[in-house]
Amino acid sequence: VFSLIQSLADKHISVTHMMLKALDLTSTQQFVRSMLKCKEKDLTVLSNGIFHKSAGNPLYIKQIIKQLYNKGYLYLSSEELCWKCDYEGLRSIPFDESLLELVLERMLELPPETINLLKLASCLGRGFDSAVLAVSLNRAESSIREILQPAINLDVIIEQNRVDLLNNVAQKDEDTNRWYSGCYEFLHDRVVEVVYSLMSDEEKKEAHL
Repeated sequence: VFSLIQSLADKHISVTHMMLKALDLTSTQQFVRSMLKCKEKDLTVLSNGIFHKSAGNPLYIKQIIKQLYNKGYLYLSSEELCWKCDYEGLRSIPFDESLLELVLERMLELPPETINLLKLASCLGRGFDSAVLAVSLNRAESSIREILQPAINLDVIIEQNRVDLLNNVAQKDEDTNRWYSGCYEFLHDRVVEVVYSLMSDEEKKEAHL
């Protein structure tokens, strides 16, 4: 691609550069919906999986959908008259290492307090819970969620569903009277590794005490 651009430039042919901004999770869902007719539940799972693999990069989204189709993981159901996906097949699609740079660029925009909290969260693995972080830091869970919000806004982490195991209902914030999840997940295992590597040896010792 770059050699073609240079060749055109050498011939004094005008070349227009267009930067494709990464999509957030909601926009990714809308993008996938515009291409595939799926049941809403299937669309949500499919688009979430594609977002995890693509980091919201529009070119990678289309590439992943094409891979799923070519490998037979994405197929048109003649019975349901809609697209269906083999989600085990979706999980087998590798995460492109070049997308790590995109995620790291997003992290540079985060407040220091959010980055420090993400470093602690990385010690818990790819998935973590705001309640666990709140206990570890002796802070209110609402405060933890507030610190994590910038990372959610920039799609470095994704909020997942959580239910009260005793009452089987979603959690409610007593201060805002709004329902919330409390469970979060890093975009990919490699993102966890990179965030964890940002910790000093001293920070790692304190975090694992």
